[in-house]
This record gives sequence, structure tokens and C-alpha cells, in this order.
Amino acid sequence: MGEIMSLLLLAGAGAYYYAETLAYRVSRFERTGGAGVYPRMIIICLFIFIALRLIQKIAEKDWKKFVFFNLFRGRRGVFFFAFLLYVLLMPFLGYLIGTTVYLLFTSAYLTFLKEGSLKNRKRLALRSLLFLALVGGIHWFFVTFLNVSVPSGLLSSFI
Repeated sequence: MGEIMSLLLLAGAGAYYYAETLAYRVSRFERTGGAGVYPRMIIICLFIFIALRLIQKIAEKDWKKFVFFNLFRGRRGVFFFAFLLYVLLMPFLGYLIGTTVYLLFTSAYLTFLKEGSLKNRKRLALRSLLFLALVGGIHWFFVTFLNVSVPSGLLSSFI
């Protein structure tokens, strides 16, 4: 039952964002559908997957108790709240800093869960450099090549 409720909440959020895309301005000379076409396609795919999962879940007839709040406990809770902080602090920290810190934290947490400690400093340093290169490369690709604005946050005077 909990998964069904979560799927319905996700479908409600998708419906809200689909309605938001209808408000995007489109020139009357535009023949491609405008800026809202791609988000609408993604949301329609989301609806299809939600519907398929709902059909699977209802066909199983395995009705467990409502466990929605288990999302906020234990390991899942750590990742949920880390992602929530990432999203909420994005305008302030910016994409480069926020994404790098988020990736470093989640990878360090996963390493700690697997090995019980963070003793291997070389691997941590290499992972940090790889994350910096990855985030910097993605930032360059979106800003320079695709002309997409990303939050600059603390680095707004440098970027």
C-alpha cells in the first residue's frame, strides 16, 4: 500500500509539472512545440512507468502495511536528506560547489558503509579529483556548448 501511495504522490507531482509546461511561451511561428515539449515527453514517460508499476503492484495482491516513513530512516534517510539539502542549497552554493560536495559526501558515505572507515586517502583524493573533473566538464558542456544557465551561487563573481 505504501508503494502505491508513493506512486500516486509522484504522479500528482508529475501532473503539476505537466500543467506548468503548458504555460511556457511559444511563438506563433514555432512549429516544434516550444520549450515545453521535451519536459512533457519525459513526464508522459513517467506516467507510463507509474501506470505499469501500479498494474504490477495491484496484480500482486501483496498488500503490506504503509511504510512511507521508512524513506526517512536509516541509510535511505541519509541519502534523502542529503539530496534535499543539495536541492535547497543549490541557489546559494551553485552547481559546481553543490554538486561536488554532494557527490563527495555520498561516495564517502557509501565507502564508509562498505569498508567501515575512510582510511584509504589516495582513493579519496583520486575520487575527489575525478568528481571535480566530471562536474567541471558537465558545467562546461551545459554552459558553453548548450547555452544552458546553471546556478553559479558563491562563484557568481568568478563565472
